[in-house]
Amino acid sequence: MANDLISVVEIILDSDHYLIDSDLINRFVKPISGKKLYNAPPYILGIADYEGEVITLVDITLLLGFEDKADVSSKRTLIIPAGVISEYAMAITVDYVCGVRSIRKSDIMPVDFSVIEKLQGYVKGVVRTGAFMDHVKRTTGRSYESDSEEEMLLYLDIRSILTGLLAGCLRKPMSGFYYWGN
Repeated sequence: MANDLISVVEIILDSDHYLIDSDLINRFVKPISGKKLYNAPPYILGIADYEGEVITLVDITLLLGFEDKADVSSKRTLIIPAGVISEYAMAITVDYVCGVRSIRKSDIMPVDFSVIEKLQGYVKGVVRTGAFMDHVKRTTGRSYESDSEEEMLLYLDIRSILTGLLAGCLRKPMSGFYYWGN
């Protein structure tokens, strides 16, 4: 049954909780400030030197069309290593990271995209958070009070979101100069 488990990161965007794959993320850090890019959309926060690499900074909250209400001190930057999404490392900023949890593949339910048309292709499904805890209770007899409240969380496909976003959009026409464009 261990093969049925997926490790996900629970994040907050705007004021809602979402899930993303944890295997894409190398680490969580405090917000990174970067240099703005010429002609970049608002969700591209810029580029930054992070541990000797130039990385692109993307604010997922703004990218998905949410209002940026979070206090900067609560925001977190998730580092995605080179080779996972693109040949370069990159970073995404979220409003808050709640933690890492395990879910069962069988608990991922399909989504009716007529309700959330803008996210079609960017959502893997909906996960009922109490379902895994129900399974643990049935199989082990243990109950966890903190997991008694059940939520339905969208399971975002960050790989598709970022692949679509960055495909051919970031240019480096000369050494040390980046701009956003087609």
